[in-house]
Amino acid sequence: MFISRGITNDGFKWKENEDGGVTITGYTGNGGEVAIPSEIDSKFVTSIGSYAFKNCTGLTNITIPDSITEIGYGAFEDCTGLTSVTIGTGVTWIGMWAFSGCIGLTSMNIDKDNKYYTSDNSVLFNKDKSFLIIYPAGKKGAYIIPNSVTYIVDLAFEDCTELTSVIIPESVTVIGTGAFYGCIGLTDVTIPNSVTLIDTSAFKNCTGLTSITIPDSVTKINYNVFDECEALTVYGYKSSYVENYCKENGFKFEKII
Repeated sequence: MFISRGITNDGFKWKENEDGGVTITGYTGNGGEVAIPSEIDSKFVTSIGSYAFKNCTGLTNITIPDSITEIGYGAFEDCTGLTSVTIGTGVTWIGMWAFSGCIGLTSMNIDKDNKYYTSDNSVLFNKDKSFLIIYPAGKKGAYIIPNSVTYIVDLAFEDCTELTSVIIPESVTVIGTGAFYGCIGLTDVTIPNSVTLIDTSAFKNCTGLTSITIPDSVTKINYNVFDECEALTVYGYKSSYVENYCKENGFKFEKII
């Protein structure tokens, strides 16, 4: 079966899928404010391929139409000039690293009729706001995570260098892999009593972090969680697990009485 492909006049590379839809596979346009078309060659555009817009540093705003259901892995990775994303009703899946390295991103807006995702204060969540998925890396200042959140997803706050403080509510049970990777503006964090797992590299390269309080509820701290946090002191209660973890990994530990 012949699968058609091509490039539009405004720089969208595309290929036809076996189901007759179209995937955007690359972009060579001028950047700036870009709206992805909902149709190409009389076929609906249904997905953005993995790494399709990678390193498109000239993009400033992207609008994703209702026809698109999937945003591939690393689709907009390292689009350093990207400040705003608008996502339509159709998206059901956003791949890992889709907006990784978008250091200027401050706004993520999801159509209110999308059944899978929502945004609140420009932060991306699943529809019921139990999973915090992407905190835009360009946002500044303090952030209070909503009480609905149970899981801070992998890389959710990756490279949010101007995040100065974060309050994690008692609803959160898991802090995902690389969740706060590279948040160099954080100086102290308190983990609530609800958290049981702090996953791999969760606070790696948080070079400004000097204090973190870990409760007895945490029964698993995975690998490299505090790598490159050279000034860090870990505070804990009666949990021998946290104390032993610190001793084994060379972190200062002070018990809270």
